[in-house]
Amino acid sequence: MHMSSHSEPSFDVQRFCQSLAQLNQIMNRGVEISVLLDTIAREAAQLLGAETTSIMLVDDEGERLLCSAAHGLTAVERESLEFHRGQGIAGEVLLTAQSVLLDDAVEDHRFVRLPGQVRRIRSMLSIPLLIRGRPIGVISATHPEPRWFSREHEELLAFLAHSVVLDLENARLYRMAITDALTGLKNRQHFAERLREEVDRAHRYSNALAVIMVDVDHFKRINDERGHQTGDYALELLAKRLLEVTREVDLVARYGGEEFVILLPNTDEAGARHASRRLMDAANRAPFDIPPSPILMTISIGGAALQAREEPAQLLARADSALYRAKHAGRNQAVFAA
Repeated sequence: MHMSSHSEPSFDVQRFCQSLAQLNQIMNRGVEISVLLDTIAREAAQLLGAETTSIMLVDDEGERLLCSAAHGLTAVERESLEFHRGQGIAGEVLLTAQSVLLDDAVEDHRFVRLPGQVRRIRSMLSIPLLIRGRPIGVISATHPEPRWFSREHEELLAFLAHSVVLDLENARLYRMAITDALTGLKNRQHFAERLREEVDRAHRYSNALAVIMVDVDHFKRINDERGHQTGDYALELLAKRLLEVTREVDLVARYGGEEFVILLPNTDEAGARHASRRLMDAANRAPFDIPPSPILMTISIGGAALQAREEPAQLLARADSALYRAKHAGRNQAVFAA
């Protein structure tokens, strides 16, 4: 235990148990990762008596720490909270997978003051979030007074982190399982699950629901003339355009190959037709900038609105049939099932 001239925050066992219980409730409800991390940051700050706490997770390359949640930081401070492996205290924790406890951060050469940071930071505690010994992130706490944190606080924060890190990793693996690796869209399996859920909901509450299937016209020609790597990149760029013109409640997924599928909750046929026009305009608005020369792509669309007592497979089959008619009627058009 570090000695200091002030009274360190005491370890409240009851408060700690309450925090763990609250976190377990949140995790059992299957909430979004962002909600879970925000709760962890807030609870950690209260348990440690810290002025600020932050949770940074590694990017896909494992080389940068990006802020995923914070408590007590301004928007500017949070936006600038980013470290490369080995940079600053958090970067060193990521590099070494070892905790760092600083009695006085300003006297440590590893401490990095962030752009826009005006608050005084003296005490600092950073510990790794470890999965099988591999760091997936860093949780940090700061205080404006020196020698605020003790080894007891370090153990407390490490225990808190360990209790949730497996859930973070499980959530990450779940995201990977439902995501198409090429485009970053949801994959076909996740779409099928969501389709069943939305059809059940639509029938139960008499809500509208529509499905749009999208196919890239003459995509084989792109692969044959420019190569499969160029074809893959073209699909990535098209996926981004489709996302730009759909709503947050819509689910855009890669169905397979050059086919995409879009689930539109609370949308009737008129709304789906309007959505299809936005999708076609997005694809056609400009050639895709792919070296050595731009590529112009068009899409064909088949759509269907949910009918009474219709099963998910039937709805999807009608949209697929409409797509078939769109392609055989000349492509670059939208056809909707009767």
